[in-house]
Amino acid sequence: TDDANRRAEESHRLDAAYDPLRPNVVQGGEFHKASMLLLRRALAFLRRGDTEQALEQVGEAENLDPEYWEIHRVRGFIMSSVGRVEEATAAYLRAIELAPDSEASAAVKYFYAGHLTRAAQNPSEAVVVVREAHSVLGAARTAVELGRALTYVGEYGAAEDTLTEALEADDVRTRLIAVTQLVECLKRRAESELSVDRQPDLALSTLVGAVERARGDPAARARAHLSQPGGRARPTERASLGLRCRTAAAW
Repeated sequence: TDDANRRAEESHRLDAAYDPLRPNVVQGGEFHKASMLLLRRALAFLRRGDTEQALEQVGEAENLDPEYWEIHRVRGFIMSSVGRVEEATAAYLRAIELAPDSEASAAVKYFYAGHLTRAAQNPSEAVVVVREAHSVLGAARTAVELGRALTYVGEYGAAEDTLTEALEADDVRTRLIAVTQLVECLKRRAESELSVDRQPDLALSTLVGAVERARGDPAARARAHLSQPGGRARPTERASLGLRCRTAAAW
C-alpha cells in the first residue's frame, strides 16, 4: 500500500542519516529512485535467504540503470554473502570504478574491504582498501573494519589503537562490534606473545586486559543478547589460554 511504502521510505531515510554504512542503506538520490527500490528489495530477499530473487532484483535494476554504482555494490555484497568470491570481487571493483565521488567510492571500499577480509581471505589487501575508505569517511564503522583487517595481519598495536577510536561511537551496536573485535585482537595478540614470542607473562597480561575490556564496556555486556557474528574469546578459550600462559611462566 501507499502507506506501507511511505513508512518504508521514511525508515530507509532515517537509517541513511543515522548509519549510512549499514548494508541495507542504498545511496543514490531521486535520480536513481526506481533502481534504489529494487536494490532494497534485493537486500530484503537476501535477508530471507532467497539469493535467486535477490539477484533477479539486482538484474532488473541494472536493466534500468546500468551505470548506477550501487547496483554493483549490492551485487558484490550478495555474491560475497553466498561465497561467490570472484564474482563479488569483480562487482565491487566495478562499483568503485563507477562511484561518482570520493565519498561514494569510500563507502564501496568499506564493503569491499569486509569482503576481502572475510570471504576472499586477503586481509593484507583489505588493510590497503579500508585505510583509503577510513581516510575519507573517518567513521566508526570504517575504524572497526580497519581494526579487524589489522588484527588478521598481526598488526596488533595499530589494530588496538584503531578499535579504541571506534569505542567512541554514538551507536551502541557499533560500540558493541568495536569492543568485541578489540577483545578478539587482544586474544590473538596474547596467543602470538605466548606461541611466537615465548613471553608468557606478557601474554597473560594481554589476556587479562582483554577480559577487563569486555567486562568494562556496557556494549560488551550486551553481547550475550545479540547475535553479532565473530567476537571475543569464549570462557573456555580464555581459561585454556590463561592456563597455558601460567604454565609457561612457571617453567
